[in-house]
Parts: sequence; C-alpha cells; structure tokens
Amino acid sequence: MSSHRLNYYRNMFLSAAIFNFFAGSTLLFMFSEFYVFIGGENIQPSALFDAFRILVALLVLLFGFVYLYISQNIQTEYSRALSTVSLIGKLVFFGVFSTFAFADQLPMGLAGLVFLDLVYSLLFLEYVRYVKG
Repeated sequence: MSSHRLNYYRNMFLSAAIFNFFAGSTLLFMFSEFYVFIGGENIQPSALFDAFRILVALLVLLFGFVYLYISQNIQTEYSRALSTVSLIGKLVFFGVFSTFAFADQLPMGLAGLVFLDLVYSLLFLEYVRYVKG
C-alpha cells in the first residue's frame, strides 16, 4: 500500500477518534446545553435517562479509542475487523438517531450531527474494501 494511502487512512481514523472524543465528552459533561443548542428543550432529570446518556457517552468514547488504535495500526487484520464493527456501529447510530429526528421525537440538529456517522461509515467501508490485512 502506498504511503499516501496509509497516511490518508491514518488521518481518517484519527479524525474519527477526535470526533468521537468530542461527541462523547459533550454527551458526558455538557449534554443539557448541547441538547438545547441543537434545538431540543430542557430535559427533566431522571436516573434512567442519565444512566443511558452516560452509557451512550462512554460507548462513543470507547469507539474513539478504537479509532485511535486503528489509526496507529492501519495495516493489521485486527484493525480491519475493528473497522468493520465500527462501520456497523456508525450505521446503527445514524439509523436510530435520524429516524427519531425525522419522526419529530428528537431535534433535527441531532440528525445533522449523526450524518457525520453516515459519512464515516462510508469511509470505513472504503477502507475495509481496499485494505486486505
């Protein structure tokens, strides 16, 4: 694989890691402000909601570390396998959150944010198809 292509994939996964670190940290530490910013209303606190919000935030952060690992080990079969799981995860996030947004149950600003998950899933698909580990 050419060094140009390797750098492209490293930077792609590094940018995915940064995006996930930012998104996960925002969900974990500034969710209420973020939710209002994207067009939502104040949410009444509840233990169940907080538990799921924290779980989603930690899952997003975990995938950030996965993308960081892949960016540093771009030519391994492990990275290819992890990126396949990541591709599916990004599609799931996009599908669930955009469906709720288009059903007017979540702010449309959230659909705009998870659109980036769709873009990354397509980029990950290109990586999985090109790199044969």
